[in-house]
Amino acid sequence: MKKTLLTSSLCLLGLLAAGLNLQAQLVYFEDFEDATVGNTPPAGWNENIDSLWTVQNSDPIAGNNSYQASSSNFSTDGTANSLVDLGGVVDTNPATALDFTYSALMRWDGGTSASGSVNFGFRAFSNSDSSSTYQFRTTTGGNIQILQNNSQLAQTVTGSGLTVGTDYTFTVVGTYSDSGVDGINDQITFDFSIVGDGVEREVSFTDTTPLEGTFFGVAAGGGGTRSITANYDNIGFSVVPEPTTGALALGGLALLLMRRRRA
Repeated sequence: MKKTLLTSSLCLLGLLAAGLNLQAQLVYFEDFEDATVGNTPPAGWNENIDSLWTVQNSDPIAGNNSYQASSSNFSTDGTANSLVDLGGVVDTNPATALDFTYSALMRWDGGTSASGSVNFGFRAFSNSDSSSTYQFRTTTGGNIQILQNNSQLAQTVTGSGLTVGTDYTFTVVGTYSDSGVDGINDQITFDFSIVGDGVEREVSFTDTTPLEGTFFGVAAGGGGTRSITANYDNIGFSVVPEPTTGALALGGLALLLMRRRRA
């Protein structure tokens, strides 16, 4: 009977360990509900051009507050970006960092059909002024892109443009791995997707020299005289615990259980 109980207990502990390892932990979330409506930046956020950013109280996405970037002429205004420092909750050192998911709801609310093109999306692993950064973005024409410091790393040309007034879920999944045989993670694979209007757009890229900046955020920009209004909401960052963390703790519990039953 003791052997049966012990075996069952160990099996249960193993299942619990597996479940714990797969559960992502939300370490940052911003829905802008506590932000001051108007041009005052949300707490902790740093806007490069204050006049292009507004906290709206008539959120077209979720019905409450949203964070809006709006420009009538990007060739004059420049790219709008707003960043928050997640260094206190996110480890960006490839050797020790955890796999993650970075996501947000976004909506393109239109712009004039003048010359040039516009884009909007994420900034990630940036320094404080975004001069060193990854850009995860889409053009209004539906091309989904990953860039580093404005140099394109990967692109998927979908041939399916975005629809004005449609909600889109932007998601970046980051997975760290070892490029060699020393067992130390030193590269990252990004899987960037945009889901909305019945279409899923995807692009991936592996960087063997990952950036380690701690600033993350949102942006909108482009060239020419075209304008854009883009809304952002429910920005979240989740990490996946290392498989060994929960397993080691539960393994110790299992060992203690075995000793008590032997006694």
